[in-house]
Amino acid sequence: MPTRAARLKARASLLAALTATVLAATGTPALAATDTGRPLDRAFERAAEEFDVPRDLLAAVGYGETRLDGHSGRPSQANGFGVMHLVSNPAHHTLERAAALTGEPLAALRSDNRANILGGAAVRTGRPPPSTPTRSTPSWWTAWTPSPRAASGSR
Repeated sequence: MPTRAARLKARASLLAALTATVLAATGTPALAATDTGRPLDRAFERAAEEFDVPRDLLAAVGYGETRLDGHSGRPSQANGFGVMHLVSNPAHHTLERAAALTGEPLAALRSDNRANILGGAAVRTGRPPPSTPTRSTPSWWTAWTPSPRAASGSR
């Protein structure tokens, strides 16, 4: 009959073997995942530069609308899409307005964060992107006129 120490050693070996098998089968541990480069940050920075709107203002609107969750292209209860909650319903058409201002396809505005954030910036400024960005535009912190709630179609 094996001793208690031998049984404990056998159990520890079996547990170690099972742990190694599970880790090998499930792939790379989460801590070893590579940094994706913060695509949302890049999208906000690009839209801010293209529309001369403060990046933090765009990010705040996105956070207020959706907590920065695009919901993988699925609509909200108000039929709003993406991080910037571009709406397409009988009362509000910010999704269609974003498409007209940016030239982005509706499908991209619904499901692609980069396109959606660009569309949100276009709707909030009410103008297409300038052909060449300019820094002579007055500070949008004081000159920015449409309220985020009115532009988003929220009530």
